[in-house]
Amino acid sequence: MALIPCSECGQQISDRAAACPSCGCPVSLAKQAHPSTPTADPRFEPWIGATLFSGFWADERRLLMAAEVVAVLHPILLHIGLYGAWLVAYGKLGHAPRTSWDDPKELLGVICFVSGLPIYLMGAGVTAAGFSVLRRFYLVLTGRLRPSALVLAFVICAVWIASFALFRWDPIGVGEWWID
Repeated sequence: MALIPCSECGQQISDRAAACPSCGCPVSLAKQAHPSTPTADPRFEPWIGATLFSGFWADERRLLMAAEVVAVLHPILLHIGLYGAWLVAYGKLGHAPRTSWDDPKELLGVICFVSGLPIYLMGAGVTAAGFSVLRRFYLVLTGRLRPSALVLAFVICAVWIASFALFRWDPIGVGEWWID
């Protein structure tokens, strides 16, 4: 049941009512004046759990967009958080933080938690990236997106590969300092 405005008096009425209780205008006229809002693709709703996602999240395009934003930003925020914490520790200590000597948890307190948040949420970022890439391939294969839309899927993969490569390379020892 949805509430729609009456085409005559503007009162909110049920779309299942026969007529507006205020002015008597038939609901069929109100429905013509105010078409129902689009709903999510019924094939998609069971997959994401329709009971958990309503409103903004029920629209698959919005869900895809949100997952893509998370997928692209997560590895970037990961490195901003880690290198930012390292720079704060460098400023506090007056020298480069040393592995096994300068513990980030003792030096930074709350900053340590906030800057490490992307690490704690790594599973969500990887899930969002995988979801975004696979969903884009699916939409291209079913003909609902043009093949050029795969560029973003490759960008997401490239950002994650570059992020893991930078973390593995670790030129100044930030990852080793953080994990130790």
